[in-house]
Amino acid sequence: MRADTPVFQSWLIVAVLVFAPAAHAENKSEGDSGCNPSQFTHQTLDEVKVFGHGLKSVPRNLFRPSNLKWELPIVAATGILIAEADIPAANRIQSADLQQ
Repeated sequence: MRADTPVFQSWLIVAVLVFAPAAHAENKSEGDSGCNPSQFTHQTLDEVKVFGHGLKSVPRNLFRPSNLKWELPIVAATGILIAEADIPAANRIQSADLQQ
């Protein structure tokens, strides 16, 4: 990845926004229970790890053949309802009588 590409620049900005607060964080005193940049960064990285583990397990659990027998008819019915029933409703909402 070249340094002048928009993707690299976007990742660089994200990295700076995530890790810069941790570099400037103050040491936590014993009586301090507030949220400082170091705690925020630590909690954010923990959340990213949990999200990553969940994201890694999605592809194998995405399609279950036993669920497809009831999911596909619902998807088909939803598509038909959107295609057939939603257009006349949208046309009525945008009619000249209702726009006044």
